[in-house]
Amino acid sequence: MSETNPIESAFGFQRAIVEQTHKATLDSLDAQKTAFGQFVDGLETLQQLNSQGADLSRNAIHTYLDSIEQANPEAELSDIRELVDEQFAAVEETQDQSWETVIEAVEESTEGFEQTVDTYSETVDSSFDTYLETHEQLEANTVSVAEEFEAATPEADEFTN
Repeated sequence: MSETNPIESAFGFQRAIVEQTHKATLDSLDAQKTAFGQFVDGLETLQQLNSQGADLSRNAIHTYLDSIEQANPEAELSDIRELVDEQFAAVEETQDQSWETVIEAVEESTEGFEQTVDTYSETVDSSFDTYLETHEQLEANTVSVAEEFEAATPEADEFTN
């Protein structure tokens, strides 16, 4: 039987597809892990942007109060300024606690997710290895039967070449 018979070619083609699927599956899992990690980084960036937005708002209010005091030198707005600062401090404290809780929860989820993905990757590797081993055995058996058939019937040459 020749090395490039149709049976071996078909099995080689199937094996190549399975190996490509295996690689694509693992690449997909790695991409998911990366995306989840970037999501956490994105949350931290969002927290920073939120804090910067609050600072801008506070500064805008202070600038507004400054302009009122410049336009009306008799206006005493220090109590309002203090109230604004107290309110922003309270909001910032609450937001910081909320962000910390959210980020901690997501980071814990990330660890669990990564462990699950790693376990799944190991299962995928094992499953593909088992499939390929079985596939190789099936190929060897099929080629053997085809060779026996070819040896027993000269007309079988038409089917295997």
